[in-house]
Amino acid sequence: MTRAWRIGIAAGLALGAPALAEEAALVAYGSRAGMAVSVLSAQGIDSEAAEVRVAHTPENARAFCTLYVMDPSEACVTATLADVAGWVGDRIAGDCRTGVFTGLWGGEMRFLGRLPQRTEFGADWDFREEGSDSPLDGTTASGYGVVLDQFRAICPARLAD
Repeated sequence: MTRAWRIGIAAGLALGAPALAEEAALVAYGSRAGMAVSVLSAQGIDSEAAEVRVAHTPENARAFCTLYVMDPSEACVTATLADVAGWVGDRIAGDCRTGVFTGLWGGEMRFLGRLPQRTEFGADWDFREEGSDSPLDGTTASGYGVVLDQFRAICPARLAD
């Protein structure tokens, strides 16, 4: 699924549009190919009580096994389901007004708007782990892309400018 497609789905959820039947909405939980969960429901998008509920399905696990591990076997799917269940949550929730949200990793993050200048690694937006004085720098290691995808799922209007 392309980034533009995920953005379109997130925008559709925000507007209350029904999800497309042929392909479920996905949200990233990691930066590797296939690291995504399926959106089950969305409520309060762009509000002070935004929430997207997700599930890591066998189809999600198979995508990871096929695209990243290159092993689409049932053994890989089963192992991936068990592994992800131990560290990925079932919802993204937050206050779009304040920018404080909890992602799928369980940690609290804060969105502070557009950075004055794009970072050398391509970050345009200021996301910080709660309590940190430094924005995520845009690298894969910082989790920037995953955090951006998760925030977009609950507060797409904050990223509209």
